[in-house]
Amino acid sequence: MFRARRFLVIVAIASALVLSACASAVTPAPTPSPTPIPGIAAPVNVAGGQILIESVTYEPKGFGPMSGADSWLGVIGKVVSGSPDFSQLGSAVTLTSDGTVCRHVASGSEAPFWVFMVKTSMHSFVLHLPGGHDIPLDSILPAR
Repeated sequence: MFRARRFLVIVAIASALVLSACASAVTPAPTPSPTPIPGIAAPVNVAGGQILIESVTYEPKGFGPMSGADSWLGVIGKVVSGSPDFSQLGSAVTLTSDGTVCRHVASGSEAPFWVFMVKTSMHSFVLHLPGGHDIPLDSILPAR
């Protein structure tokens, strides 16, 4: 009987030591903070001012087989500071999808917005602004 109690005490102590060692060995990993995307979460300097891209709109329009595109994609931004000269931008702003340059249709002369003709099969877009600013739009693309 004495041996059985002694054995149970030793097992209980050993179990407690193992559990406390496991509990102290598990340290929760810190949650990494996301890197702000320049142009979306952090402003970029363009044409004498700072802008952010606020939203992207997508509309199937049926431009016909001659254009090679069947939809349009609108990119809408806002001025954060300064007075950008949007006349400098115009067609200098391009949009690509998987390396294909999308046709520029229109842009704002007093506000940051651009419209591009795109194919419905295109899903990932990058807006290229003068000064080497390449803004991936995937995080703000609307669901289609």
